[in-house]
Amino acid sequence: MRPFASIILVLGLGCATARPAIAPTGGDNHVLLVNHGGFAETSLGVESFASGPFTVALWMAVQHPRGPWAWALGEGDRGTFVVGKTEGAPRVHANVGGVALESPDLLEAGRFAHVALVGTAGELLLYVDGREVARKPRLAPRTPPEGPLRLGHRRDAYAIESFIGALDELWVFSTALDPADLAALAHGTAPTARPLAHLDFELDDPALELRGEARRAPADLSAPAPSLRPNHTTALSIPFDGEWLVIQGFEGPGTHEGYAAFALDLQPAAESGALFSGDGKRNQDWFCFDRAILAPADGVVVRIDDHVVDAPPGPITSSAANRVILEHAPGEWSELVHLRHGSIVVAVGQRVARGQPIARCGNAGAGAPHLHYALLGSIEPILTRPFRFSGAEVRAEGAAGRTPLEVPPIARDRVRARPAVH
Repeated sequence: MRPFASIILVLGLGCATARPAIAPTGGDNHVLLVNHGGFAETSLGVESFASGPFTVALWMAVQHPRGPWAWALGEGDRGTFVVGKTEGAPRVHANVGGVALESPDLLEAGRFAHVALVGTAGELLLYVDGREVARKPRLAPRTPPEGPLRLGHRRDAYAIESFIGALDELWVFSTALDPADLAALAHGTAPTARPLAHLDFELDDPALELRGEARRAPADLSAPAPSLRPNHTTALSIPFDGEWLVIQGFEGPGTHEGYAAFALDLQPAAESGALFSGDGKRNQDWFCFDRAILAPADGVVVRIDDHVVDAPPGPITSSAANRVILEHAPGEWSELVHLRHGSIVVAVGQRVARGQPIARCGNAGAGAPHLHYALLGSIEPILTRPFRFSGAEVRAEGAAGRTPLEVPPIARDRVRARPAVH
């Protein structure tokens, strides 16, 4: 890593754009968009402010409020100073040297929220939209914060633990602003205190280094933030034949939150919506049981679990499941879960081709037979990342026709591979 100056710098000399925090006004504005794995690094060292009184404040709009940890602001080297979203819940989270603060469930997908973290001599305080939401006594950190201040990531986090959304109007002060000053700042009034850093993203700033998919873009803070598409490099095909129903989509209630937020549960269904025939008490009653599961892309088998016997439909009694994990590219693995015991026809280390049968759908650790599919950004531990299928089409609930599948499907969508044109 290149050296960073620890001297006090003023970044971005633009004036604050006047807009209230609770109901931002419209108008031209540029924000920093950060997609999976991207970040922006400043030349400001965290150690220049985080050990004494300080204030950091910024606007943030998170795209996936129930996804993994998402670091809107983080220390570049150690990660002992972070501000962002907590794991699996729409809450603002901050940590300074081991003291963690957390808001109630306040974040909404795409909505800009104004977040401020204040350190006094004895306390840490967290504000959202100009209101105090948490405070704790300040402790001497065992590991002092140190390193360049980043937007959208932190050095010691897993790759998936990066911000996906929009950031704007970063202010950093070496003083603890009082509630009145914070309220004024949230409403767009520049404080009289001299900042160590101010980034408004209206102009390219030479003191800000953009990495990966981090870029300036126009946005209206009174409207939802621009939506960012999944940015994996592997083209993923539907991993089965025929049309299947999405039972649970991204950030689905219950099991698709936090590290597992970006996954799909799928089952074939009759036109009526029925998932099984008869009383559904046997696995063989379910339309998806023993259906072929296909490789969604070329890859190498890196993990197989096949020790769970398929249970009859009913309450889940164990989290153990049969699965195959395929590696497609660096940071891109497919995970196919709840496979029928004894049906896996590939081996670890084997190279497979797109569309090749790898197993059959089962009910191993599932409650009811279905396929759980996810693209992973990490396999140790397992962490999902946003994805979309290529060459697929979708039929929304109640719709007669199909359209190309351009974004991740949602619950009750029906998806299938797009038929080949001859």
